[in-house]
Parts: sequence; structure tokens; C-alpha cells
Amino acid sequence: MHRPRLLLPYASCQLAIFGLALFAETGIVSIIALVIPAAILNATFMVLALMPVRGYVLWVSTLCLAVASIIALAFRVTLPDILSAFNKSASIIVFITVVPAIAIPIRLGSYVEAMEDFLSGKRGAGKGFRQLRDFLMLAVMHLLMSIALNIGSIPTMKRLLDKAGLPKRYLSLVYSAGYSSYMVLSPFDGLINALILAAGTTYAGYFSRGLAMTAAIMVAACILLLRDKRVFPEGKTQTDDTDTVSEQMHAAKARAGRKIVELATHIVIMIALSALVIRFCSPVNPMMPTALVILFWSLVWTRLLGIPLKKVLGSGKAYVEALAGFRSFLPFLASAGFLGAMIAFTPLKTGLGELLLMMDGLPRYWTFQAIMLATALLSMVGVHMMISVAAISSALDPALLGLSSPGFALLLLSSWFIAMNISPFVPFSTVVAQAIGEKPGTVALRYNLPMSAMMLFIAPLVLVITG
Repeated sequence: MHRPRLLLPYASCQLAIFGLALFAETGIVSIIALVIPAAILNATFMVLALMPVRGYVLWVSTLCLAVASIIALAFRVTLPDILSAFNKSASIIVFITVVPAIAIPIRLGSYVEAMEDFLSGKRGAGKGFRQLRDFLMLAVMHLLMSIALNIGSIPTMKRLLDKAGLPKRYLSLVYSAGYSSYMVLSPFDGLINALILAAGTTYAGYFSRGLAMTAAIMVAACILLLRDKRVFPEGKTQTDDTDTVSEQMHAAKARAGRKIVELATHIVIMIALSALVIRFCSPVNPMMPTALVILFWSLVWTRLLGIPLKKVLGSGKAYVEALAGFRSFLPFLASAGFLGAMIAFTPLKTGLGELLLMMDGLPRYWTFQAIMLATALLSMVGVHMMISVAAISSALDPALLGLSSPGFALLLLSSWFIAMNISPFVPFSTVVAQAIGEKPGTVALRYNLPMSAMMLFIAPLVLVITG
């Protein structure tokens, strides 16, 4: 932290944004009355978040804000529309505010130690089945955490894996497989459900196709894991055969495995509770029900663990420090979201739609592949997937592509996750880069390029089969 004195106002501003969102959700204050106070708080938060930040995040965040402002002036966007676009960033700020809460039972419940015990001796350990088993365990764990925490799952997984000594390529592949699966399977992510609705279907009708694509992503990740020898450098390979490992070691690993299953169970419970709350409520902010469930279940979780309330309350300093850790990517999320919302007022969306219509004459497999490739290439040069996918959903008729409505939803979401992996300009690459200690460009264009390339061949095939 370059300027510790700014930490308290930064955290206070973030908590105030959460409080404002809670007022809006409960109806205590009308949404219209909160527009200007919310905009002031969001602007203050952006300034406080960016002041200690240097490098890539500072420059890109500033550029996004500047371009969004230029669009507002050039296309004479009205003030209410500007404020609405700017305040959309509050959703992710509200959600990230509660993410550190789940870290409290994880930290105090010895789950980090369990993960370390389970992974001990497995840094490049084993081959074949054992190697795939360990990787899939982490990838599925990340998928579950992503469904519960969205992009906050990445820094949370980082805490679990910090001391495991896993190579950067391996970690990047875990995050890519887990979060890509999340982008085609999450039952209550606002964006995913919006695209499913835009395709003219429901999550229930779409689920089997999302599950098929998740399986394809995991298979692709396993193939890449086995083919890339750089994931486990020579000299770190160890074995855990019964001849060389004591019974005590096996017992410790068994206990660690049960602890990890316990952690996964709590995550599944939060997912189920959030789904129920969202089903029976009509939230103003789609993130708020999940945020409240996280706060509620984190408290219940600590009580089930038998952790004294005094010890939980004593985690306040760790909570604020965790909030401080998010300032390296939260400004990027907020500024990119603002720019994405402002681009809707430009002719770019219409132009992309006309370009995509020219692909109608291709065979189905190639058409799907061309659409995904175009979205990926645009994302590589800074055109956010939100723009491209919105153009696809509005410009193309599923029937002309030979797709059902659920199949069209899968096309939209598959185009999204493939482009997300390969773009150095999206929040996913930035957050993963922070987690593994690399640059966003290295994560997107070196580590995740093989995954995107492989899914460009596999995803269209899944679409042809599932339709």
C-alpha cells in the first residue's frame, strides 16, 4: 500500500456504497433520490482507489474513463443516462465489499492449512490419473467459488494456494478452466441470465448445454495440462507411492481431503441459498442478494466451526486490509463497466451487427467458429465482449444459424469466455495477473492462448452436437 493514510477513507467509502445499495434494495429511500449521491460516492471511490495505484491499472482505468467521457460529449448523451451508466459499476463494488467476509471462516477454520496438506508433495507430483485428479479438484473448487463469489473467487483461491508453490502456468490454467466454466454454467450470475433471456430461453432449458460446455472446457484443460511439460518443471516432480510415504502422511491427506469437501459443501450451500433468494425476490441490484447471503452464511459458518465471536470481530483489521488488496483491480472493473455502458450510445454496435450478418452463408461449424474468432480478435484489440456479444444477440436470428434458443445462448456465452481468456484488457486477465504475479498481457496472450485456441475448435463442435 503506497499511501496507508488513504486506507480508512477508501474502506469507508466502499462500505457507504454498500449501505446506499442496501437502502435502495429495502425501499427505505427511492432509487431516483439515490442516483446523484451514488454517483458522488462512486466518483469519490474511484479517486481514492486510483491514488495509490500505479502502472497498467492506473493508465487503462484512466483511459476508459476518458474515452467514456469523450463518447458522452461527442454523442450528446444526457446526464441521466451518463449517471445511470456510471452507477452500474456500483454493483461490483457492492459485491466485492462482502467478499472478505467469506475469507474469515476460511482463514480461521484451517482450510488453508488443509489445502496445503493436500497439495504437499504434489507440486508436479504424480502422472496420469493423479495429476488430472488434483487439477480437476482445484478447477472444480474454483468453479464453485466463482459461482459463489464471481471474480472475487480468484483472490480467494490465491489465499488458499499461496504457499503451495504451484507454477504460474498451472495456476493460470486452473483459473481459466474454473472461471470459463463459471461463464457458461452459473445459475444466478446477472450477465449470464441476461444473455440467456436475450436468446429467448430460460436457465432450466439452457442448463444441459451449459453443463456439456463445462465438461468440454475441463477436458480441454486436462489435455493442455498433460501436453505442456512446462507446467511442472523438471526437478520438482515427487511421488507419493505407498512404499515411500508413511501411513501418517496418508492419514493427514485424508483429513485434509475431508476438510476440502467441507469447504466445498459450504460453498454449495451459499449457492443454493442465493439461488432461492433470487428466485423469490426481484432485486434492484442483482449482486445484493448474493452479498447478503455471503454475510449471513459466513456468520453461521463461523458459529458451526465454534469460533468465538470475539475472534471473528477481531478480524476487522484483516477485513480492511483485504479490501485494500482489491484496489489494484476494482478501478479497472468500474471504469471498464462505465465505458462498456457508454459504447451503447455509439454506432459501433450497429456496425458489428452488419459485419456479423455477412457470415450467414458459411456452414454451421465454421459460422460458429467465425463468430467466436471475431469476438476474440476484437477483444484482443480492446473491444469488450459486452459490445460484440450484444451485437450478435441483436443482429443474428438463431433459426438462420440452425440453433435452438438454448443453443443460441450457449453461442453467446461461449464467444464471451473464449474472448475473455485471450484479451489483456478485461478484468479477468487483470485479476489473474495480480493473483499469480504476472502482467495481464502475459496471462492472456501466453498462458491462456492455448485454451482459447483449443476451445475455438471444440466449442463449435459442442454447439453442432447440442444445437
